[in-house]
Amino acid sequence: MILTVTYFVARIAANLTTRLVGGLGFDALPEKMGVAGFFSGPMQPSKLAGVLVLFFAMLFAVVEAANQLEFSQVRDVVTMFIHFAGDVLLGAVILVVGFWLANLAYAGIDRAGGERTGLANVARYAILGLVIAMGLRAMGIADDIVNLAFGLTLGAVAVALALSFGLGGREAAGKQMDHWLKKLRKEP
Repeated sequence: MILTVTYFVARIAANLTTRLVGGLGFDALPEKMGVAGFFSGPMQPSKLAGVLVLFFAMLFAVVEAANQLEFSQVRDVVTMFIHFAGDVLLGAVILVVGFWLANLAYAGIDRAGGERTGLANVARYAILGLVIAMGLRAMGIADDIVNLAFGLTLGAVAVALALSFGLGGREAAGKQMDHWLKKLRKEP
């Protein structure tokens, strides 16, 4: 009974959500963000929002039905799945927003720099690397791998800077350090 009533109420809520999200103009958002290829056809944001409302409503109904029938194992498994699905949804939102920000940074640096597209690419890939790590972390996938990758990357950058100052340019490093010290002494 719980599942049947929830299904019909959730379908109404899903249809309302689809119309509301579509009416607010969220279907045009992926094109503005540069990810229109992924969000087309049945994956339009308005339709996706309606499907998610129906999906999560039914999952919560299954939890309550299992609770009423005292199926504690089913309830626990579906509750764990709801928690995981929420984490994956949060990670997906982080990834979509991050890809948009990376493209926005690339376009801004490319416009400002003219022919210096190398800097724009470095900024884009740095943002994408950070966003992918944040998205995977939010999803709860590969926490150890993300921590290890950031640690190794930070260590590699530190070693590269130390080697470049130590071996490659002692004179340049000395001049740069003198410049920084003079600048620091002038400003209180």
